[in-house]
Amino acid sequence: MGRYNYGFENTSSLGVLVTARDGESYSNFVGGLDGRWKLNDQHSLEFQYLSSDTEYPLAVAAEFEQPVGSFSGAAARVKYEYRSRDWFVNTAYEASDSGFRADSGFISQVGTRGYGGAVGRIWHGGEDNWWNRVRASAHMRHKLDEHNRLLEHENILRVGFGGAMQTWFQFAAVDSRELWEGVTYDQRSLRAYAEIQPVGAVSMAILGVVGDKIDYSNDQLGKTSRLEPRFNWNINRKLLLRLKGVYAQLDTQDDEQIFNALVADARLTWQFSLRSFLRVTAQVTDVERNKAQYIDDTVDARSRDVGRQLLYSYKLNPQTVFFLGYSDQDVDDDNLDSLTVTDRTWFMKIGYAWTP
Repeated sequence: MGRYNYGFENTSSLGVLVTARDGESYSNFVGGLDGRWKLNDQHSLEFQYLSSDTEYPLAVAAEFEQPVGSFSGAAARVKYEYRSRDWFVNTAYEASDSGFRADSGFISQVGTRGYGGAVGRIWHGGEDNWWNRVRASAHMRHKLDEHNRLLEHENILRVGFGGAMQTWFQFAAVDSRELWEGVTYDQRSLRAYAEIQPVGAVSMAILGVVGDKIDYSNDQLGKTSRLEPRFNWNINRKLLLRLKGVYAQLDTQDDEQIFNALVADARLTWQFSLRSFLRVTAQVTDVERNKAQYIDDTVDARSRDVGRQLLYSYKLNPQTVFFLGYSDQDVDDDNLDSLTVTDRTWFMKIGYAWTP
């Protein structure tokens, strides 16, 4: 995996990217160009073009319905952005061939093309106002497949208010359509977000969502409610605690429970110096399902996953970083009596970059 980036005119850049994976009867090679051109303080243009060449083993190709033999594809993206003190506008277009693969990255869908954009206005408060900033915006996103069928369409209206103690409150109304298993579902939801930093060492935030949501496991439209809290505390100059989580509930349109899910993530970091730190991470996932609402009745009524990691990092210089760590994982489901260890891993990583 390699990348080279060349900066010019202080804020513009041009880069190349290459990734390569190779194994028995398997290969995936990706190469491309990307860049950012800042025309002036208000206007900027970004682009990326990638090309891939891939071959999967026959068994993998048959199981996951992939092409047999070597195949290739390309993906591209371009974005224009305008920003001033009071206004912002952006628009983007992206497309990918059905034969494009980036196995070293995360691309969830290919064979699509889409476009979108946003326009917004910002008002700045004075000394006599309880607020210091108000931001209102409208967003649109549209995606089609290679046969011009609608995959997704989304319209969002947002308004946010900023005040003392770095508070920010934002509300959004979302209207969307999505194609799933040949059926287009209309979905509407409301979102609310709040954050505050009451003292310098503590910050808190929470996101809440209610509305329609596709039940992908059972091919139907459901109703969801979701809370995502976050808490950061600089206990002292060397110790930092980060907590975040997600609680999500999905019901049928008739208010029958489908599942409840809880995901929690806790990270405690001890910063020994500017060069080194030690981090302890614990992650928990707990899901309860109403099997009567599932098409596949072999799903677990309850499943749990607990992961832990200990990571030490040492930075020799700004370009060279060393990592050493340990991680393990426990799982529990209907076939187990309690949490059972499934993985234990020791790992080491050295990263090096240079500036010509």
